[in-house]
Amino acid sequence: MGVACSSCSKCAEKAGFADGKKLIMGPKEELKCFHDWANGHLIDPGSKHGLKEAFDKLGGKDDNKCTRQEMTTTLNGLGYPGDASHLFDIYDVDNSDFVTREELVASTKIDFIEASPLRKIRRFFEREFIADHYDESLDMAFHEMDIHEGRHTEVVTREDFCKLLETYKYTGDSGIAYEIMDMNHDETVTFGEFKKRLHALTRHQ
Repeated sequence: MGVACSSCSKCAEKAGFADGKKLIMGPKEELKCFHDWANGHLIDPGSKHGLKEAFDKLGGKDDNKCTRQEMTTTLNGLGYPGDASHLFDIYDVDNSDFVTREELVASTKIDFIEASPLRKIRRFFEREFIADHYDESLDMAFHEMDIHEGRHTEVVTREDFCKLLETYKYTGDSGIAYEIMDMNHDETVTFGEFKKRLHALTRHQ
């Protein structure tokens, strides 16, 4: 985890506050905020088992899992400057409604944000939109989502994306997957963004 914030004002700035109002952060920014904040706020200074200590304090000590209520109540009670519920959604990769120690540990890996949700959705598109090449699966999936008033717009909204995944009974967190693909955080995903995020995750890797 990162270094503890040097002051409340700096922590608030990292968390996305502006003039006392919290801004919406993307998944990477939310995780960085938590990692920066955790040392000194959730993990005791000099702790040799920081992740275990954090997991236990977040509610995992008794049954080896943290529920949304446990995590959000603890974080909000300790003054976590980010969005505790959003953080839970990021950690809950498999959408199981609880976070395991393994999921918490995995979040320290550099590619955590891209690797977990995007690989899951890659497998989903490959399974549901069968084609000779993975790029064709992506084309089929995107163009099923972006039909508006009978025509393709090359833009998919969060509603479009989540509706398609719900129709096909996707078991992951569609909202987090959408946030990752929305590279400029404008609440729309273009065909270019969609392909750029998922193009490298081919079945041949």
